Amino acid sequence: MFKMSTLLIVLLAVFSGAIAGIGQGSNNEVVQKALDYVSKFSMDTLATLARSIPIPDQSGQAGKVSWRITNIVVRDFTKPSSKVELINNGRGLRWTATNAGVKLHCDWWARYKNWLLRTTKSGSLDASASGVSFSVTVNLGRDSNGQAFVRPAGCTSSVGNIDFDLHGGGWLVSLANWLLNFERKAEEKVKGLLPAKLCTALNSAITSLNTKAKKELNSILDRR
Repeated sequence: MFKMSTLLIVLLAVFSGAIAGIGQGSNNEVVQKALDYVSKFSMDTLATLARSIPIPDQSGQAGKVSWRITNIVVRDFTKPSSKVELINNGRGLRWTATNAGVKLHCDWWARYKNWLLRTTKSGSLDASASGVSFSVTVNLGRDSNGQAFVRPAGCTSSVGNIDFDLHGGGWLVSLANWLLNFERKAEEKVKGLLPAKLCTALNSAITSLNTKAKKELNSILDRR
């Protein structure tokens, strides 16, 4: 997953002027411009980092077909529509992104084995996910000891469509699709797992914000 901690540090730094201004009755237009800037910056950062995401190899089995996917790389990333807004009177923020897209390329290997036949095939795979959306909420404040905190307060995510384009494999791929409806099952599996994985990564990154981000938040709260 991309380095969300780096992104949130920048978000907090940019928010410092806007959040402090809210407590002083600042112009809402100024605050909104700051939020719009954060939204644009976050998307630019996300687009850059997404192309360098390290993705581990995957493997599994469907019936008598064993498979492995390796050398997974992000070929393209489509920026989502993004909105950042302050909530709870400046004590939290919500980042919403809709309709992101990502294209992946990888190598695949598969083996079919039964009592009569054993064969191995390989090729490449292009995959695309569209309609990827998420909404993550963060609480900002102080605990009972007066220490600033940044806490995940909620996350929802969804995936619109997953498409696979297999290259190579010949009859083995056709057999797997005919007997097992392999591609449809793979699409359903990814669509079922990806939202939870995305929210887990987002919440983990928020929880593990480094000392620099916490110091920035302390500075923000001291001025409110």
